[in-house]
Amino acid sequence: MRNRQMSSEGGTTTTVCEEQSAFAKGTLKRPNSLQRHLHLMRSGEIVRDGKFSLIVALSSLLFLFVAIPHLQTHSYWWAALWGLVSLCSLLADSLMTQNKFINTADRVVATLVFFAYPIRIIFWPGPASWDFRLAIGTLTALSLCVLQWARGAKQHSEFVLRQSLWHLVGTLSLYYTAHKCSHGHHHNWYALY
Repeated sequence: MRNRQMSSEGGTTTTVCEEQSAFAKGTLKRPNSLQRHLHLMRSGEIVRDGKFSLIVALSSLLFLFVAIPHLQTHSYWWAALWGLVSLCSLLADSLMTQNKFINTADRVVATLVFFAYPIRIIFWPGPASWDFRLAIGTLTALSLCVLQWARGAKQHSEFVLRQSLWHLVGTLSLYYTAHKCSHGHHHNWYALY
């Protein structure tokens, strides 16, 4: 909070309290995560150290679970895409962390598949009910929040925890979507009981 003195006609001085936000003070920067993400996709920039983590490597393989419902229903195209997402994640986050091409490929493939998958259900006309579309949208937003949080890791131990949680939350929300869509269950709240 800052006090500012204002003078008015007649020689009296008035003190006005001005409360500044953290953005106005310059202590916080305005979020520009989309711009940063697009920059990282283009540049392949490495934003952390290249230490190997078995936990992150195993969590990268979680995206293979999203492919299972598609394999069961012979949707091989989507199964292959989720296999590619898992492979790119494994390479970029664990095995070839310093390779700019791999980092770019991971960001491009994951972004395209992660957004195309729920968007095709939410916005395409089809049998999906409004509550199922809302559930998918909510899970996608939650996953993106965890991803944004994961990107804020400053140390390797934080990276391991946050990246693994991002992989887990993303996989769970996407598996839910894949399972329900692949098996024709487009959501019925009463079927949960």
